[in-house]
Amino acid sequence: LAEAAARNGRHKKADPFENVVFGKQPEPQPDKGSDSQVAADPQGVKTSERTLDDKRRAYDELINGEYKEFYTKDTQNLINRRFKETKDLEKQVADAKPVLDMLMQRYGAKDMASLQTAIEGDSAYWQEAADDAGMSVSQFMEFQKLQRENRALLQQQEAVLNQQRVDQQLALWTREAEALKQLYPNFSLEAEAQNPDFINLLQSGTPMEHAYKVLHLDEILNNERNVTAANTEKQVMDNIRARGQRPQEAGLNSNNAITYKTDVSAMSDKEILEMARRANRGDVIQL
Repeated sequence: LAEAAARNGRHKKADPFENVVFGKQPEPQPDKGSDSQVAADPQGVKTSERTLDDKRRAYDELINGEYKEFYTKDTQNLINRRFKETKDLEKQVADAKPVLDMLMQRYGAKDMASLQTAIEGDSAYWQEAADDAGMSVSQFMEFQKLQRENRALLQQQEAVLNQQRVDQQLALWTREAEALKQLYPNFSLEAEAQNPDFINLLQSGTPMEHAYKVLHLDEILNNERNVTAANTEKQVMDNIRARGQRPQEAGLNSNNAITYKTDVSAMSDKEILEMARRANRGDVIQL
């Protein structure tokens, strides 16, 4: 690759600043190994792991600052949803109350338990239905009781199965989210879950990674291009620094030596413009 790049370079106009490095260069840091508590991001910047208190402070700053409007809206929606559920339940109870009052008055019951006992013990109440079913009152009442118990058991079993299916689906999504986080550090299942389109894709059986790519394709492509550009530039700078740190070998053109520029007052106008261009593209230059 180096030979191909060299041959290609002969056909290009020489860059007068190819071997010029602006700013002080950082001292090489020893490798701390796998036991280090310091993590590096894709840009090479090292950051310490945040503690729980740090995360809490950052969260408070977000919900009380830049994202306060969204947090307030989501909280209000949750309150409204819970309030509606409560109001619907209150309406059902209010609609049933006149009927319950009539039954309790009829049987002289004081609470729901005594009302149930009174109805179950009312032979006249069950007589007509028992006659239609070809049973005695006691047989019909026992039959009705078994039916109620069966319905309750089936409902309980269905609720357990539904909960198991929900738990299995959540476990699958959690595993997919953890794997996706390794590929895309900016991914957040909690944040994506606020997007109805994302939830609809998951519920239709779409894999989480595919759903995320569909909704964030432009963002993903831009990030990949930025990371590729940053890595390429870092490799170029590393190669330049490596050539500058190696002793110049006999027979090599002296023009290949690396020149370090750290004093602005000693730079020419063209050198200052070149330094500004590099800073504008993202280089960190410390004078």
